[in-house]
Amino acid sequence: MNNLRLKIDRAAVALEDLAAKGPLKPEGLRGLDEAGYDDYVKNEDITVTDGLKQMPPKVGVRFVKDSTHYRTGWLVSEELTQQMLDQATTMKRLIHVSSVDEKRLMVKEKLMEQLDIVRGLIMMAYPGFHGLGEYEPIWLIMENKEEFDEKMASMLTDNLEIESTTLWCVNKEL
Repeated sequence: MNNLRLKIDRAAVALEDLAAKGPLKPEGLRGLDEAGYDDYVKNEDITVTDGLKQMPPKVGVRFVKDSTHYRTGWLVSEELTQQMLDQATTMKRLIHVSSVDEKRLMVKEKLMEQLDIVRGLIMMAYPGFHGLGEYEPIWLIMENKEEFDEKMASMLTDNLEIESTTLWCVNKEL
């Protein structure tokens, strides 16, 4: 349950990012504005050239400038964008610490249902993940392809591994 709760949190953040600024650029293009591509290509920067080849196809009806230049800025319709943002808020509210104070029961089926809703929203916005690169965080989460290196694993100390986790109840190890 703990790991699923963490996955829901990561999915909510990834969904918000996708809805607000569009798909993630390939690694070689992150941080570069559109005007900078030509200069780098002229200088034969292989990273940028490969990044342009990996750039996802333009999917969306609106453009929003991303000040960090990490995302493309191509957004889907306002209605779908709002649904994605609302779903992210719902997911965050579901796993928030206030649910303990409100004595709301957190069950696996309810959390899995939220992931299914996200999958449906993504399929409506980007059918078959068309327009999303294989490096897009929400794609990695939905396809269970997240890979945590040692640096990230130290940040994810709440993530529990079955082999090294012990459950204690009434001062006894189960």
